[in-house]
Amino acid sequence: MTMIDHGAAAARMTELLARVTDEQLTGPTPCANYRLGDLIEHIGTLALAFTQAAGKAPSDDLVPDGDAARLEPDWRGTIAAQLGELAVAWRDPAAWTGMTKAGGLDMPGEMAGQVT
Repeated sequence: MTMIDHGAAAARMTELLARVTDEQLTGPTPCANYRLGDLIEHIGTLALAFTQAAGKAPSDDLVPDGDAARLEPDWRGTIAAQLGELAVAWRDPAAWTGMTKAGGLDMPGEMAGQVT
């Protein structure tokens, strides 16, 4: 089993999100169905989903499709915290073992950690 430390990627994403202005949230992305705000909300939801997957406590309450309308007023701080929690959760060797679930899919922990 090869564990990946997601800390650097989480920190880099946090840096990028900190630079996004509110005016940019309606800007386009390469995905025709997503504006930037939708994509950012999707990142936050995935951070939660994969943190839960690491702890083997997935929730079916998370809505996977991004929607900027669900961004909290302090979304930069909230998503930064979620990304930090994700990195910490995947540092636990137990996260990489057994089965878990993310995005409605059952998968081995090692696979979930790699697609995180």
